[in-house]
Amino acid sequence: MKKIVFFTGFVGGRGSSKAIKWLYDGLKEKGYQPIIVSESLYLYKLTDVGLSADYVVERSTTDNDEAIYLKTQRVLDRISFDCMIAFSPRTYGAYYAYKKAIPYVISEYAIPSLFETFPSRYIGDVYKNAAANLLLCQFPLDLDRMSNPQQLNNIYVVANPYSQKRLAYARKVRKIKKNKAREMLFKDYPELKTEYDLFINLTMNDEYLSPFNVAPNNRSFIDAWENQQNGYLSIQAQEQCIGFVSRLIAGLETNYNGRTLIYLLNKIHYLMQPILDQCKQVVAFSRPAPFINLDKDLLLKKAADINICRESLGDNTSELYLIGKPLVTTVVPKGFMNEDEGLEQIKRQGTCLAIDYDDPNYITKLISFWKNDSLQKKIQRKQIAITDAFITPYDYYDRLFEKLGL
Repeated sequence: MKKIVFFTGFVGGRGSSKAIKWLYDGLKEKGYQPIIVSESLYLYKLTDVGLSADYVVERSTTDNDEAIYLKTQRVLDRISFDCMIAFSPRTYGAYYAYKKAIPYVISEYAIPSLFETFPSRYIGDVYKNAAANLLLCQFPLDLDRMSNPQQLNNIYVVANPYSQKRLAYARKVRKIKKNKAREMLFKDYPELKTEYDLFINLTMNDEYLSPFNVAPNNRSFIDAWENQQNGYLSIQAQEQCIGFVSRLIAGLETNYNGRTLIYLLNKIHYLMQPILDQCKQVVAFSRPAPFINLDKDLLLKKAADINICRESLGDNTSELYLIGKPLVTTVVPKGFMNEDEGLEQIKRQGTCLAIDYDDPNYITKLISFWKNDSLQKKIQRKQIAITDAFITPYDYYDRLFEKLGL
């Protein structure tokens, strides 16, 4: 049986770690034992989903691209493997496979909008010569409506690499009623027992808000959880995200008469505490761990009155489709990872409510959507129909096995 390397890291968010977990479990179901290669600043994101790296690229926040390529080469030189699945839009790992003529695929939620040459982060020849660029999605994305800087002909839209166990659990959650999901979470989230009128689940990662994730602010900085940020966030992106979340909390406090309970990832809760301290009607909760159990995450999505996603094409949106849970899509930051283009497609599907992150009437539109039960049910039916028609013909494993000869 062929030896498969998962190469991951060098990203800001957590979508890749979740996709790796799903694929790791899925390949183990089929008898494979993947080798995980990651980088030192990313390890805690693997730990959060119950995985650990077999090999680690030790890097510094001051390393330039050429240094990272060299460090990656030294680690991969120590491993005997037959093929690679790279979970990162940055080509540090895939470049090694390209140069060594080892079959490889790139799996991500987007294609970079600009390709360059070695030693840049996005080497065009690496994408061009991949056995496949597997673009993860929750519906049959129309590639003709997406940016494609080199007119690549090896892009394939595929479903997320859910294991059969994951699919079975998600379909079980799909049938659970909202109040039942809340009861199932009472032991782990007693906050759900308190009095509130509206429960919001914000599916945004803390990396998008942290000013220490903007280079060079990340250099030598260790956060309260003993982790470093990678510095990949732009100043504009950070400002949009932190502005959106702070306005959301303030808007719920001042423009909604009821009491709001909102779930935030722990670091976002930490960053937003000065604003929350000024609120009487908005209460946030989280957990000490920076990430939540993936099974409980699905239940939390089901238990919420409203799920707000910062993305249109990503792990959280895909899972909301999978369990049939209407969502509010607020693409932020703008111009990032094909999200704006993806939003136009899901708007045409009618599978979400799209609200601009800087819309002054954001709260009014949010509350109106929550109270429109018929619209939510209509969206739910469309999500489930699209998902059930999509997963089998766009199966990740079928395309992966075809392109890598597994």
